[in-house]
Amino acid sequence: MIGTTFIGHPGGADHIQPARVVAVRPDHPVLRGVTMPWVARDEWYSFDGNPAARGMTVLARVDEGSYRPGERLRMGADHPVLWINPRSRGRVVYSALGHEPQLYDDPAYRRILTNAIRWAAR
Repeated sequence: MIGTTFIGHPGGADHIQPARVVAVRPDHPVLRGVTMPWVARDEWYSFDGNPAARGMTVLARVDEGSYRPGERLRMGADHPVLWINPRSRGRVVYSALGHEPQLYDDPAYRRILTNAIRWAAR
């Protein structure tokens, strides 16, 4: 359903870090009204591959140069954090964000969640 598998996140005391989130598809309704790039503080997940290779549409990525992912967790320039599955019968949005309660107070993240719910409910 989400097109990839979680392999880990930075560990230790700095598993939660600020990083820059960059729009890949700024025109998509899920990102409407969100100013990018956007700095968010989160636990940055890494995956076994880019879900775009399996037909997903990546909407946003994290800039690995803006935080410390650790060598075994590097995905490179295309490190996705938000995508949709355009091939499913229903509308599916995946977000690798939201591991800290404080992120839900961030207006940009709340806008993304609201937009995602509205888009998926259509």
